[in-house]
Amino acid sequence: MSMPKQAMLFGVLLIVLAVVSFGLASAGVGTPAVAAEGAKKGPSPTLFIPAVFGGLLLVCGVIATKDHLRKHAMHAAAAIALIGGLVAGGRGASALLKTPDPDKPVNMLATISVWSMSILCLVFVGLCVQSFMAAARARRAAAKEATK
Repeated sequence: MSMPKQAMLFGVLLIVLAVVSFGLASAGVGTPAVAAEGAKKGPSPTLFIPAVFGGLLLVCGVIATKDHLRKHAMHAAAAIALIGGLVAGGRGASALLKTPDPDKPVNMLATISVWSMSILCLVFVGLCVQSFMAAARARRAAAKEATK
């Protein structure tokens, strides 16, 4: 599969992750019950953070279908995914390292959503690095052939 199509695929996967997480949170699945009176009702809008990164990857993938813009768009997609993976992974790691409060239940939906975003983004970054290295090897081989 070409890298622009992979960028679009991972973008769609991140958007789906956000929509599914929002749907589950709306249904109360995986979220702790809030007992406090006057507490915020409904799912947090932060559940749509993966959709923002997914939308950016999707746009980069569409732009990368143009040959003259492919290199720039794919490097932008890799940078966006790296930022998303590190931010989500950092958030997930801080939640794991935090001392559990027995009075405050863990929001498993948020934890799963954050780690899923981190894994998706970092897998995409790995695929980008692999593709960039293959392209560099192909350019070197072509330059070597041209000098013969």
